[in-house]
Amino acid sequence: MKWTALFFISITLIVDSIILPFRSQNGSYAKENKNTPFSNLLINHPYDDAIEFAVEKQWIVNEDYESFVPDDPIQKGKFIRILLNALPSTDTPMVFRENLQHFYSGYFESIEPIRYHEALNILLRNRGFYWELDVETDWMKACIDFAEKYRLYIPGNGHSSYDIEKWITHGEAIYLIRQTMTFHPFDGQFAANYANRYWEEGYIGIGKFHCYCSVRDAGDCANFVSQCILAGLVKSSDGGKVYESRLKFQDRTGKYVWWFDGSFDSDNDGEMDLFQNITASFETAWYQYQYCKNHAQISSDPDEAPQLIGMITEEIQRGGRPNVNRLQVGDIAFLRNEKTGETIHAMIVTEVPDHPTVHNVKINQRNITAKFCQYDISEGGCPFGEETVYERVNNHPDSDSWYVYRVLGFRTEDGAMNQQ
Repeated sequence: MKWTALFFISITLIVDSIILPFRSQNGSYAKENKNTPFSNLLINHPYDDAIEFAVEKQWIVNEDYESFVPDDPIQKGKFIRILLNALPSTDTPMVFRENLQHFYSGYFESIEPIRYHEALNILLRNRGFYWELDVETDWMKACIDFAEKYRLYIPGNGHSSYDIEKWITHGEAIYLIRQTMTFHPFDGQFAANYANRYWEEGYIGIGKFHCYCSVRDAGDCANFVSQCILAGLVKSSDGGKVYESRLKFQDRTGKYVWWFDGSFDSDNDGEMDLFQNITASFETAWYQYQYCKNHAQISSDPDEAPQLIGMITEEIQRGGRPNVNRLQVGDIAFLRNEKTGETIHAMIVTEVPDHPTVHNVKINQRNITAKFCQYDISEGGCPFGEETVYERVNNHPDSDSWYVYRVLGFRTEDGAMNQQ
C-alpha cells in the first residue's frame, strides 16, 4: 500500500511538471476563478483584462464565447462583428458596412484569419483617424507609424519590426480594438486657440469654465493649461463644449490623477464651487508637471502595455533654456527652479513659425489671480496672455529651467465616444 501511494505521487509530480509549463503558455487551458463567461482563458493571460472589458461592454456576443481562444488566429468575420459592437452608437452597422466595403470585400462572412496590417487599417479608418494619418506616404507605413506614435501597437512584440503580415490572435485583436476605441488624439491647435480666446477671462469667473482661480492659492496657470488640454482633446475651442468634455476625459487611476467634475463660481462671488471635486494636477503646476512626467515614463517602453487609462504624453525637454526647434503648438511647458526643485509655472505653446526663434515662438499663460498678485514689471510681474519665449525667459531668473511635455492623446475608461 505504501509503495502504491508513492508510485501515484510520483506519477502526479511528473504529470504536473509537464502540464504546468503548458498551462502558462497555452491560452486554451481552462481558466479558474475568474468572472468571465469563457472557460478557455488562462489566469493572468496577457489579454484577459482587455477581454473582460470587451465582455462587460458587450463587444463579444454569445455566439463567439465557445470559439474564442485567445492564442488562436481570429477570423475576419469575427473581427468585424466585434468591431461593429465596439463602434460608437451613432455609427450604425450600415454606415460602417458601406465604408468598409468601399475598401474591402468578403470580410463579413470570411473565415480567413485577419492580418495585423488589415486589422489596423480597418480600425484607424473607422475610428475616424484617417485625417490624422500622413497619407502622402505609403498607407500601410502610415498606419504602422500612427500606431507607434499613439501607443496603439500590441505590446511585447517588438512593435518597430512587427510582422505586418502576421495573423493576429483573438487576444491581440481585442487588445487592439480596445486600445483604438478608447483613444482620443490631442490636437494642439485647438488647445492654442482656446488659450488665445479665453486668457482674458476674469478671476471672478466669466462663463462656466473660465474662472482660473485656485482654491489652493497656488495661482491659476495649471488650471488654465488643463482647460487648454481638454480643448485639444475634444477638438473645440468653444468654452461650453470644453466644459462638457471634463466628464469624459477623467483619469482616476494611479498615483497622480487628473480630473475635474465640479463647477466654477456659479454664484459669481469670486470663489470656486465644489473645490473638493478638482485634483491638484488639474490646477497646480507642481502636480501637473508630475502627472505629465509620470505618463511619459509609463508610455515609453514599447515592450510594455501602454497606459490604458489617462493622458499619454511625450517628454520633449528636460531642463535648461527652451529649445524652440523642438517645440510644437500645444506643447505644455513648465518652469522649474533648479535651486529649490519647485515647479513654479505652467504654460502652453501657441505659435511656432516655420523658422522658429526665441523672438517669434509664442506661449500663452495665466498666473496668480488678481487678488493675490500686484503686477510689478521690475520683478517680472504676473504673466497674463501671449508673449514670446524671449520675453518669458527675460522675466525669470537664470535658475529657472524649462521642462516640456507633448500631449499625444487620452485613453478613456469607457468605449469610444461619439466621433468629433
